[in-house]
Amino acid sequence: MKQLLFIAIFFTLPNFLLAQEISEKQKSFVNKFVKAVDANNVRKVYTFLDTKYRNEQRRFLGGDKEQLVNELFSGNEMGGNAFVVIPVTEVVRIEIAEIEENEDGSFVYIFRVRDTEHDILAPLTLQKKGRRFGFVGAVG
Repeated sequence: MKQLLFIAIFFTLPNFLLAQEISEKQKSFVNKFVKAVDANNVRKVYTFLDTKYRNEQRRFLGGDKEQLVNELFSGNEMGGNAFVVIPVTEVVRIEIAEIEENEDGSFVYIFRVRDTEHDILAPLTLQKKGRRFGFVGAVG
């Protein structure tokens, strides 16, 4: 029985340690993304998007990277029902409001985003493909 317990611990411990390492990388990635948004840096924010998502949306938008980035943050205005899109170039504050883990291993980050007139909650999904993280927003 002790041998079975030892084997179980031996094989699950590396997975736990790997999850901790990935978690720190994920935090670092998300913090850098928030800094890029805070700086209103459209080019830098673009690099934090999932590659497949970027390519699909660029084709849909006729190659317009700036439009893709500036339409990332959308949602219902807090305290109201108006649907609002806040362009990255107009963000005055961004913070993480909530994080939810999906069954497929991706995470939904709900950002509280503000410009000078609006305050919204905007969800983005963080996916990991291989060693690379990337955010996915609305499609279409």
